[in-house]
Amino acid sequence: MLIRIQVPTASVTSSARTYPLAAPLKAAWGRLGIPQVVTNNGNSLGLAEIVEARTNGTRVVASSVYSLSNVTIKTRSLVQRILLSPSKRAIGVELDNGTIYHSSKEIILSAGSIRTPQVLMLSGIGPLEELQKHGIQQIVDSPEIGKNLWDHIAARQYFRLRKPELGASFGSPAFPGYTNGNPFDWWVSASVSEAALKKGMRMDGVPTPELLGEPRPHLGIITHYVGGSEYGDPVAPMDGTHVTTIVMVTLPTSRGSVTLRSSDPKENPITDPNFYATETDRVMMREGIRLVQRMVLDTEEGRDMFEGELCPKGKGKLGLDAGDEEIDWRVRVNAS
Repeated sequence: MLIRIQVPTASVTSSARTYPLAAPLKAAWGRLGIPQVVTNNGNSLGLAEIVEARTNGTRVVASSVYSLSNVTIKTRSLVQRILLSPSKRAIGVELDNGTIYHSSKEIILSAGSIRTPQVLMLSGIGPLEELQKHGIQQIVDSPEIGKNLWDHIAARQYFRLRKPELGASFGSPAFPGYTNGNPFDWWVSASVSEAALKKGMRMDGVPTPELLGEPRPHLGIITHYVGGSEYGDPVAPMDGTHVTTIVMVTLPTSRGSVTLRSSDPKENPITDPNFYATETDRVMMREGIRLVQRMVLDTEEGRDMFEGELCPKGKGKLGLDAGDEEIDWRVRVNAS
């Protein structure tokens, strides 16, 4: 039986929110040749309105959309391991307090990119050497468990508003609030030239042809109408005087790992995202940072919106001619 579930969504336009920087940012990106596109139209390259899972301004949570009438939820329950039959079929789970739940059909392990490999390894599923280090008997040899971890890296820059009295950033008394959506309007999706990507690949010695061919969304860029953040040095004040630009490498090639800290499921595993490890990723990020610099410094709207960059101590502003090493250092300071 097919059950259709509809998750309500709201775009910037449909939410009827109005932020002061929406129009000038659209114009600035347009001057750089980035056209506005319809969100979710099958072609993500360009400037698209942010679309969020909201209804009447309220964030939609899964439990409000999906029926849980036939579901029993156990809170404060930590899975110790998956139980396997002699034929290595998953037949249940054991909690850290010794409670066991048996399955009549199947076990669905959906614990995220960090906890999932941890549970598998605690269950004896994984690379022999890693399991032996923690006294866990290997039941299934699966050497790739815990490897190939990847996530997009996001680098921030903080810019002072030239006219903070307009209420363009959260923290200003004149800011219109964000009860109908988060404080940003646009998602910029951009590609990086094949020539630059191939240069990075040659230096890495690892071809990644999936990045080449037709233009792909290698980068995602947003301008967040918020200054303060727990990331970076220094932290911009959240008083309506600054905004944050965020550049994300959306198709990263760096790969990290998840390994066990111990055989205790209460202990977090050792997570190494290995961010920014490849020259290919550095090439993409540099292109994204330079694109932001052009929007801020090289467009009429950018110069009208922004007065300058809040820089880490001892470092000057990134200019249009910023070198690779200068950008890389800034990324390592203000990225996550």
